Amino acid sequence: MDTTAPAEQQIRPEDLPTFRYLVPHDELRRRAAALQARLVAADIDLAIVQTNADVGYVAGSILDGWVLVPATGEVKVLARRAAARVQAETCWQVERMVAVKQLVAELGAMGVARGRLALALDVVPAADYLKLASALPDAEFVDLTHHIRSVRAVKSDWELDNHRIAAEQVKEAMHTVAYQVVPGHTELDAARLSEGCLRGAGHQGLIRMRRFGGEMFFGMVCAAANAALPAALDAPLGGSGLYPPAGKGPSLQELRAGDLLVLDLMGCYNGYLSDCTRVVAVGGIETVDEDLLAAQAWCVDVLEQVSATARPGVAPSALYQLALDLAEQSGHAANFMGVAPDQARFVGHGIGLEVDEYPFLARGFDEPLQAGMVFALEPKLVFPGRAAVGIEDAFIVTETGVEALPAQPRTVLVAG
Repeated sequence: MDTTAPAEQQIRPEDLPTFRYLVPHDELRRRAAALQARLVAADIDLAIVQTNADVGYVAGSILDGWVLVPATGEVKVLARRAAARVQAETCWQVERMVAVKQLVAELGAMGVARGRLALALDVVPAADYLKLASALPDAEFVDLTHHIRSVRAVKSDWELDNHRIAAEQVKEAMHTVAYQVVPGHTELDAARLSEGCLRGAGHQGLIRMRRFGGEMFFGMVCAAANAALPAALDAPLGGSGLYPPAGKGPSLQELRAGDLLVLDLMGCYNGYLSDCTRVVAVGGIETVDEDLLAAQAWCVDVLEQVSATARPGVAPSALYQLALDLAEQSGHAANFMGVAPDQARFVGHGIGLEVDEYPFLARGFDEPLQAGMVFALEPKLVFPGRAAVGIEDAFIVTETGVEALPAQPRTVLVAG
């Protein structure tokens, strides 16, 4: 009997249906070099990159396995399965390795088994960490989290182009909902319209979130009192969802004339996200209470004042404080970004391959903005039992200020 293992299937990059979307090799090498510079500065010998968003960033391919980034030298990719596909999608050498003991042997061959090894301890499962620590008793394990998140926060021109296309997806979806939804439709009807449009525009259907237990739909589509209902998600708005096991998002509640329908939607093109919020006046703007329209206009003003202040060198925490000051001065502090004790403690967040990236516009985030960062700014007001209002746009930090990603006008959209 022939017990020889079958040869690995060969896959050419140009034969992949996704060939046109592959990350350019020079882009992958730029990313690795940026991460290696941080490893050298932190006296780290090697990074073991393991979770999907980080792996996709360094390798350009999603894989079950590990990406090894030494402080100097070539990146190595170790895949448990689909190694030939991974090889077609990356510029790095790929080897099939299925067991932790093989990983340990590889680290020994690289001369780092007794060195300082970095793992993203914010997301790597504790069981994986303990297994590696037990197998490598002479190694020192340190946290990779801040290093890789900082590198990912500054986008290249190639990444920024993907963000812009993702924003166009949302712009189109909002147009579709605003001109088709009418009183009598449910929140779920509006969500179905938006999600179908996003998928039709090329949305990948998957949105990644770094926070443990974080789960996302295509966004949040809720109206009236349901939009003001808090959820477990760390966000100003929640919604009930269809069932308690989901716990957020649209319900089967019918829309009525005078409702404000909140569309908080995320596009996603080739991994890269956009994030945008607009409100829709169901049944016509003349049916909406004047105080809600005034609150919505205030949110727009806050977005414009804060974004006008953003530029390289400004601390994200300073932008958050500006938003808090504006809320306090206007008498909106008690309703800003939710209602106590469930207020969100930020006014914006970075976006990229995940929806919760650096920079966070929140207290404690004092490292200044840099050109190439992308963040979503979302001033919102919540009126429990009644409604929520707000706006959100995503911005690219430029050398002199910010560039807003494509979006619908910052006015109340009119349904029907």
